[in-house]
Amino acid sequence: MAAAIKEARAKSPNVAAIDAGDTLISADAKRRGAMTGQTVKKSELMADFLKVARPEAVALGDLDFLVGPAAASVLFETRGFVPIATNVRFADPAVKTVPYIAWEIAGYRFVAVNLFGPRAVTGIEGASVTEPIAALDAALAAAGKVDVLLACCHRFDDALMKRLAETDGPPRIVIDGDGMFRVRGASSVSRTILTKPPARGTEFMTAELYLKRDAPNWYKMDRYEAAVRAGTRLEEEAMAAAKCSLVEFKSRRLSSSQLGDPEVLKRIEEYKAWSRGAALAAAPDDPKAPQYVGAEACGACHKEQLANWKSTIHSHAWDSLVADPDGGAQDPECVSCHVSGFLQPGGTRRIEDTAPFRGVQCESCHTPVAKHPGGAKFPRMTDGLCRTCHSETRDPDFVFATYLKFATCTQPHDPAANRVPR
Repeated sequence: MAAAIKEARAKSPNVAAIDAGDTLISADAKRRGAMTGQTVKKSELMADFLKVARPEAVALGDLDFLVGPAAASVLFETRGFVPIATNVRFADPAVKTVPYIAWEIAGYRFVAVNLFGPRAVTGIEGASVTEPIAALDAALAAAGKVDVLLACCHRFDDALMKRLAETDGPPRIVIDGDGMFRVRGASSVSRTILTKPPARGTEFMTAELYLKRDAPNWYKMDRYEAAVRAGTRLEEEAMAAAKCSLVEFKSRRLSSSQLGDPEVLKRIEEYKAWSRGAALAAAPDDPKAPQYVGAEACGACHKEQLANWKSTIHSHAWDSLVADPDGGAQDPECVSCHVSGFLQPGGTRRIEDTAPFRGVQCESCHTPVAKHPGGAKFPRMTDGLCRTCHSETRDPDFVFATYLKFATCTQPHDPAANRVPR
């Protein structure tokens, strides 16, 4: 992504990059089995990425707080940034934030704010949230002239998002930093454009703006393109567009083949090397924990279920990791979702020892076999259990009811047809 940002800047001087928050920490830090040491190390890598990408504005996300507000502040500050947190107050004076960031492009003044809903800092010691709309008003008053407002939002509910969208003020682009708010289709003309960030780490989203001085509203270009395809409303849409600033969103898929920045590549390789060593040593271990034994052991009693499982996508999860061009088969964080029990109490601790446990096996979804014979029955499968690996970061399109029928071991599957539709 750093290379993509540099490429865009090389093509035009009128480019600004905005980080919407939650860059240091992803939702994976909350998942079962997440390793604290690796979470911290990855946050350092992401802070280094920001240093290379040099965005005009960096927002502090609520997930970033998981590394600790003071630690997050240090990560940003040592890379030359002071993040935006418009309506969060911290008791620790070492935590440095600003209420807004402003800059100019081609004579237009942009202001970025970063707003949090009332539950965004629940459980974060020494952090409190003030009323977001009032904080926005104060930031805009302090900023002075504003031609375009960019508002990153975290943990907003529908009612709060609606208030923000309908608040008077300059034309704005509102970014749902969590990607959870259901963005409704706006009319062709609107003061507020609501958008979600792209899939984290896999897509690069741009907003091309064609600004009209003192225009109070936006016109979304995809509306006009849809009218052209339909061959209707062309005159009506053209008249609406003529009175507005224009905006067009584009999303670009990223892949490892596009990693062109040598500094970023160096840091990624250093992180992978660390993962293969220190991360494994830091993994929790409990000699008294029930031991994982592998799917073949389960098959001694559950022959039909084992055969059914072997026809599922889960049974080939390790193969997909081996084929990963980014070397996922040597990354403990990746291996933990493609091998049963890896780095879990009672599970294997070295990648070299994972052969009997490769794939998403019985014990990934149920329980280590050592707990089972003569013990409690297996718990029912739940959405929360599946999201241990199918998290909002790793698999944003995951739908439990849709996926379950492709993974169940209660019926046989046709391997050629057993693919989740995407």
